[in-house]
Amino acid sequence: MEKHIRGLHWLKKIDLQKSGVRFRSADLSSLNEQYRELKSSYDAAQKTIVKEILSVTAGYLEPLYVLGATTAFLDVIVSLAVAAVSAPQQYVRPRFLPRDQGCIRIKDFRHPCLEMQSGVNVIPNDVHLQRGKRIFKTITGPNMGGKSTYIRGTGLLVAMAQIGSFLPCSEAELVPVDAIMARVGAADCQLRGISTFMAEMLETVSVLKVSTFTCLLLSVPDVDARFGDRGSSSEC
Repeated sequence: MEKHIRGLHWLKKIDLQKSGVRFRSADLSSLNEQYRELKSSYDAAQKTIVKEILSVTAGYLEPLYVLGATTAFLDVIVSLAVAAVSAPQQYVRPRFLPRDQGCIRIKDFRHPCLEMQSGVNVIPNDVHLQRGKRIFKTITGPNMGGKSTYIRGTGLLVAMAQIGSFLPCSEAELVPVDAIMARVGAADCQLRGISTFMAEMLETVSVLKVSTFTCLLLSVPDVDARFGDRGSSSEC
């Protein structure tokens, strides 16, 4: 290849390698230079346009933030409304009580996720907790008896009420809670020398340390390995 272009003065060799030779002509050099100039002009114009766009957009940041917050709020409200009207059974509006009453009373509540499944019959349940009278509740029963569903449903309905949702029940009155603390399931950690029972106790201690008088505590002990039956759940 190199011998064919040797002596051609209108071609300029760039480098010569074993695989071949690279070269360019005066016309190609001129086009390359024009390309560089155009690209430089394009980049400069692009930076100017982007800078102007950012400058103009910065003046609308506050309205955009408001628009985003409003859209998010409407999204939540519409989602809660759709969930309520799409349910197989009617949702009701919960009634909030003063904090000093310390009461959570929900009648005929259903788990909102279970009742949406086809072919599933949800058995309504009641929950009644009263400060000074019924602050602790223990639930026992065989496996697949609905203990965990009852516990999770209680926490879920309290959370739904506090975000402004209607509830899948026939009646509900409760006080606002500071937190919903759940301890569900556990696993051992052999590397740290922690058994399943010890892990449960450590998690329970952590929950009790940060709980207040207006917290809802939910616990589903993992007792299969010790007693052969998942037999108890508690809430207070």
